[in-house]
Order: sequence, then structure tokens, then C-alpha cells
Amino acid sequence: MDNKYAQYRIDGSQVGKCKMCQANIPVEYQHMEGDLLSCYDCEAQYTLVSRRPVILTALKQRYNDSFIRETRFRG
Repeated sequence: MDNKYAQYRIDGSQVGKCKMCQANIPVEYQHMEGDLLSCYDCEAQYTLVSRRPVILTALKQRYNDSFIRETRFRG
């Protein structure tokens, strides 16, 4: 099931999705709204807007759309 709302991990923490690489970004219990979070895979930075549901907004776009398409479909 693919939805935009938070997913839950086995340990109870919530995760958001990175818009650049689609990796999970864990939102731990100590994170508050307004905190900066980073993707572990591509290092994109996000601001935590809401914890329930998890809503992340990108700080700035580091790559253009053509780079994202090339990266995702590279064989």
C-alpha cells in the first residue's frame, strides 16, 4: 500500500520518504516540528513540518529534474 502518510517501523519510530532517492528517513521520538532531518543515502535535507502524519519539506533542491531521472533509470 503506497500512501503519503507515515509508515511505522518495528521499533515504533515513524519514517518519511526522501523525494530524491525514495529512501526512508526515520523520525525519532525526540524530533520536534521545525527540526532539520537528512536522508542517510543522498544527504538531502528536510524540515519536519508535522510528526503525525510525517510531512517533510525540502530545504533546497540540490539537483535538477534531469539528474533525478537519469539517476533513477540508470541501468
